[in-house]
Amino acid sequence: MACQLCHIETTATLCQVCRYLAEMAPPTFPKVVICRHCQAPIAKPEETGTLCRLCRDLLRTVRQSSWLAFAHAEWEQENYLLAKRKQELI
Repeated sequence: MACQLCHIETTATLCQVCRYLAEMAPPTFPKVVICRHCQAPIAKPEETGTLCRLCRDLLRTVRQSSWLAFAHAEWEQENYLLAKRKQELI
């Protein structure tokens, strides 16, 4: 006779491992918080908020540098215009 779940040869309907797993309560996992920018899981959301540590540090660096802030704003404007042009073409 074979186990009904794993099909290993046994004398019972379930082998010892499958019987143990069936009797155990299903595991509970904590709610995973993901970064709102890069979608990576955040290890300690109470410390970093809705951004992962890398995105938070990058954002802080961009905000502290006037050149990077201007370049980022210019890049966002260019992407907006490209999206608008694409929508017009469609």
